[in-house]
Amino acid sequence: MPYALKTPLDLKKVELSAAFFRTHLGHRENATELAIGLIRKGVETRAAVCRRTIRLRLNGTDTAERWAISHIIQGCYVEEYHHWEKAIKQYYKGKES
Repeated sequence: MPYALKTPLDLKKVELSAAFFRTHLGHRENATELAIGLIRKGVETRAAVCRRTIRLRLNGTDTAERWAISHIIQGCYVEEYHHWEKAIKQYYKGKES
């Protein structure tokens, strides 16, 4: 019996593979990290403009930074859950056929 190398992934069904869904998960994770990084960069820029600590406290920069990052993470959590739910359904539909 000759040995034939079989690819684990049917190239016609890439969009139904676990690798496909993991790749998209990674893209969303990178986007979240980018958004948080941009918030922190904005806070650093504002801190450079408002050199006095008292002005930073009066402007609420620390509070705003924590709120903005928390808001991004909460929104991403809800969105990620919906992506996960749809992806799981699509993945298992592809496995049944």
